[in-house]
Amino acid sequence: MDSLLPFFAADFPDQPAWVWLGFVGVVAALLARGLVSLWQARGPAALAAPR
Repeated sequence: MDSLLPFFAADFPDQPAWVWLGFVGVVAALLARGLVSLWQARGPAALAAPR
C-alpha cells in the first residue's frame, strides 16, 4: 500500500492522480447507470447496433 501513495500524489495535468481517478469513476458510474436505465426502458434491442 505504501508503494501506491506516490502514484496518487503524483501530478498529472495540473491535478493529483486521485482527482482524475475520481472523475473517471464518476463518469463510468453515470455511463453504467444510463445504460442500465436504457436497457430497462427499451429492452436489449435498444443497445444493439443498427442494421
